[in-house]
Amino acid sequence: MKKKLGVLVVDDNERNRKLLEMILRYEGHTVIMAEDGEIAMNMLKGNTYDLVMTDLEMPKVNGIELTKFIKKYFPATKVIMVTGYHDIKPSEIAADRLIKKPFSTGEIRETIKELFNK
Repeated sequence: MKKKLGVLVVDDNERNRKLLEMILRYEGHTVIMAEDGEIAMNMLKGNTYDLVMTDLEMPKVNGIELTKFIKKYFPATKVIMVTGYHDIKPSEIAADRLIKKPFSTGEIRETIKELFNK
């Protein structure tokens, strides 16, 4: 039986948030959404999430700043950075995994499986 995760999806683009929500809910995960990194930071303070999927470029607090915050204060929470920048390397962003847009449903599923089914 697959573990059902609590996932926080952070992206300033509503279409991207809704697409990730649809994929994750189909897989049986609980999904909460935030439209920027600042809102996500506040949401993290009061809740526990297994996974945060965040965009890189967002207003107020970007994905790299959000990831550093998560790794400092919530080290058990995994982070997947989802970005349209194709020249970025995972080591540059401090996230557990990097997914480049456009992505497939299978890529999301396999990346989460890699992170949580070791």
